[in-house]
Amino acid sequence: MYGATTMQFRLMLAVPDRGIELNEKVILARRVDEPVSHVVLRLLAYCLFQGGDGEGLRFAIGPADRDGPDLWSHNLIGQPVEWIICGHTSAEELRHVLQHQRQAKVRMLFGAAEEVTAFQHEALSLRKRLLGWDAVDRRQVSSELVDCLANAALERQRWSVTIVEDHIYVDAEGITADSEVWRPDISLETT
Repeated sequence: MYGATTMQFRLMLAVPDRGIELNEKVILARRVDEPVSHVVLRLLAYCLFQGGDGEGLRFAIGPADRDGPDLWSHNLIGQPVEWIICGHTSAEELRHVLQHQRQAKVRMLFGAAEEVTAFQHEALSLRKRLLGWDAVDRRQVSSELVDCLANAALERQRWSVTIVEDHIYVDAEGITADSEVWRPDISLETT
């Protein structure tokens, strides 16, 4: 694949609340223009949305856009069932996804307050309402968690991830970090 490198993760994931326990090798393609922090967000999203509707999650290449997600799952005829976007996204691109992928559960994972603020500002400036916004599953983790994990930037890593209630704990090559996982309040109503 031109313009991409791979990062390999030995992932051990435990989500006791949902009865999920995985031990697998995860290979992620990383575009040369993709920051390591975005790769970290994609792997965290893989962990957070695993199980239930997220069964069979696959990684896309590089940052999401209107024609492709960061992660997705599909049904037997190839239609997306889940469409997951990580980090900063364009409100116009999200509008396009909501309009053209109506059968899919759309999820977003933010890794910094600035991403939330920028998205909200852009969404409020759209000429058309963001139809389907209320159904979008929005989550956020702390930028400290993302930055800490992105600093390693090794091509091969071992991650042990535990998710308990609304908290994620990660041990990545001896670096331990954790974060609350919350639903950011993004109001798109103009006052």
